[in-house]
Amino acid sequence: MSADDLRGTVALVTGGAGGIGRAVVSRLARRGATVVVADVDRAGAEEVAADVGGRARCFDVASRREWDEAVGEIVTELGRLDRVVLNAGVMSRPRNVAIDAGDPLEWMSERYDIVRGVNLDGVAYGVLATVEELARHGGAIVVTASMSGLDPQRGDPTYSMTKAGVIALVRGLAPSLSTRGVRIGAVCPAGTDTPLIPPDVPRSEAALAPPDFVAEALERVLDLGPDEAGGIWVTLGVHDPLRRHEFPNVR
Repeated sequence: MSADDLRGTVALVTGGAGGIGRAVVSRLARRGATVVVADVDRAGAEEVAADVGGRARCFDVASRREWDEAVGEIVTELGRLDRVVLNAGVMSRPRNVAIDAGDPLEWMSERYDIVRGVNLDGVAYGVLATVEELARHGGAIVVTASMSGLDPQRGDPTYSMTKAGVIALVRGLAPSLSTRGVRIGAVCPAGTDTPLIPPDVPRSEAALAPPDFVAEALERVLDLGPDEAGGIWVTLGVHDPLRRHEFPNVR
């Protein structure tokens, strides 16, 4: 069996009903994996799962209890879990507000708990819920972070804060996970053409990467070996090759 052949393995993708998540689901399924499509959009998750012969799970990634229940059900039904893509994400800026309009402090007041819960807690709880099963199979986790976590955006500092936290979590957890045989990494894309993007941003490949471009990057990081554990990988768009971000040594 080649390294590209994922037959007999099980992958879980959060935020899998659309955008980047849906593209990742399609990529892993084409390689033979049984993919569990997780999303709060039940109908969307079921549609995507049906398209790829996978399974759908509707649960709130911000709930540790729901994470534990979902992973337990997946392992009971499918017998294993090998790969996890922690991709679910939300912004505090309302979807219909232009990028230079509105008040980020007001959105922070209204949506802080929701954004932190999905973007940061959802990653931490995802690791905690899946690590034991992943360790049985030498599994891997990849997280969708963002360039906003490295270069905060003034238009949504709450979102940027959560993505910076995810980057720190991935880097900090990597050694502990490696001792268990589990690899973790993150991808920081720039603007991507998903429903999270404000309506005034030009919908062109020059301005926004297509979801499948980011999905390919996530898939590549998921496939990396243990020497790359904890890596934070960045790409500014379709004309910028995926590369590992080098952090300055501040000690």
